[in-house]
Amino acid sequence: MVTEARPKVLCVDDDERIRDLLAETLCGNYVTIQAGSGSTALQLAREEKPALILLDVMMQDMTGFEVCRRLKSDEATRDVMVIIVTGMGADSEVRIGLAVGAEAYVTKPFSPADLLAKVDALLRGQR
Repeated sequence: MVTEARPKVLCVDDDERIRDLLAETLCGNYVTIQAGSGSTALQLAREEKPALILLDVMMQDMTGFEVCRRLKSDEATRDVMVIIVTGMGADSEVRIGLAVGAEAYVTKPFSPADLLAKVDALLRGQR
């Protein structure tokens, strides 16, 4: 019997508690890896080839918008789906996130069930 490999999701936030919550929300259905900075996220995206990235906007070394822009401009990572997960929920911020290539936008605080449903829907469409 062949079992289907679980998709990999990269959880990126400079707050370890949020990263842990993201990973805990997804761990039953997905393999999760974590990054605490934008530069680490870019490196892990190339090395680990996740199917999806949950990406915070406000981080120390670079914004999530810049990380997303770099992911989408790199041939090796441009097909990785991105969900922006942030406390910044203004319409203008949502438009920026979508303009740099994110597939979806979730505001904090988020419902774990709603986040899981959004991840499931995006990854189901990819298969």
